[in-house]
Amino acid sequence: MPKLYTYCGFYFFIYSNEEPRSHVHVSKAENEVRVIFNQIGNSAHWVEVEVIRNKFGIAELRKIDKFVKEFRKDILLKIDDFKKGKKITCETVNKIRKNPKKGDPKASKKGSKKGRSKSSKKGC
Repeated sequence: MPKLYTYCGFYFFIYSNEEPRSHVHVSKAENEVRVIFNQIGNSAHWVEVEVIRNKFGIAELRKIDKFVKEFRKDILLKIDDFKKGKKITCETVNKIRKNPKKGDPKASKKGSKKGRSKSSKKGC
């Protein structure tokens, strides 16, 4: 059961050879959901969330949604790497920052990549 990410107490992981659809499991405490991706051409969008154990609240589902939207491509790359037998490294993400608007002089790119930050615990 390789872990892909930890974010705000959530664990994003996959099971080996569970099913052919690309998906990621998300758990926190006794709750778990499965986020299933739908591949359309070169892009994939998550289209379904299945509740496996108990239920997350609305605020928690929004955090999962925000994370999956920001890291969708990276999640799918890790899933593909795992299927190819490559070693997967778990990353800890503490905060997802909103992407700055283009041309915003106040926007700082320092310490972030594509609006992501791994240096602050604010946001969890």
